[in-house]
Amino acid sequence: MSGEPDGGVGMHHDGLVEAMNAGVVAVNATGRITAWNPRARELLGYSREEMVGTPMQRLMHRAGEGVPPVERECRPLRTLRTGVPDHGDGDRFAHRDGRPVRLSWSSAPIFADDPAAAAAEPGAGAVAGAVIVLQDAAERFRIEQERQDRMAEVQRANSRLALVAEITTVLSSTLNEDEVLRRLVRLVVPALGDWAEVDLLIADGRIERAAATHRELSPADIAALEGPLPPLPRTPRGPLGRVLHGGTTLVVGGDAARPYPDEPLTAAQHELFQIMDARSAIIT
Repeated sequence: MSGEPDGGVGMHHDGLVEAMNAGVVAVNATGRITAWNPRARELLGYSREEMVGTPMQRLMHRAGEGVPPVERECRPLRTLRTGVPDHGDGDRFAHRDGRPVRLSWSSAPIFADDPAAAAAEPGAGAVAGAVIVLQDAAERFRIEQERQDRMAEVQRANSRLALVAEITTVLSSTLNEDEVLRRLVRLVVPALGDWAEVDLLIADGRIERAAATHRELSPADIAALEGPLPPLPRTPRGPLGRVLHGGTTLVVGGDAARPYPDEPLTAAQHELFQIMDARSAIIT
């Protein structure tokens, strides 16, 4: 593993380093790259000729304004100041094509009192340079993310099963229809949403809000929301009326229940949306 000396730190056993399945980078005491093996090129896209003599912090992923970190903020170079080995896992480096690349890295100092280092970097102080080893972490992080996603899906499925079990218990616990509905809405909040209501179309054409709940409203506030609602229009335009009239399911925003002057039912639903501070709702 060789590069222009440029007063930098040399490395022995070139053939072994060149063949390593890890990026190996050497820097001098000022943080400039003095050696760069083929695997480093595979990981980051830069050739040895491009990188020898370049500041190491150029490789760290740029912030939003496109500026590389200053040397003191470049973690792989910290060992030059401390003389202590360091490592990082999944840090973002800048590929030659501009995309961020996730790499794990470890750095170790080269001390000037080592014979080879002292000869290459005379008078550089205690730390004459450092060796930084780079490993591709993208695949490992992808697998870990997939594992976390699967675990989250299992947890969601378990939560749904637990909710179904609770609903089954509620349905079998009492024959009082109003009480069953009130218990059901209390089950789905906050498990499925911030608020819920049950509006019933009675056989004689009346509409009744049989149950409602909200994660922050008091029982007294909720009780004031329940009770009779205006009748179903012959040709409803509001979402609640359309669902009750046609049996479809709608996903609506909080402003979808805007009041129509000739449709009191939609006005009542709009008032409820305002009280519930609704941003969206599923009506089914």
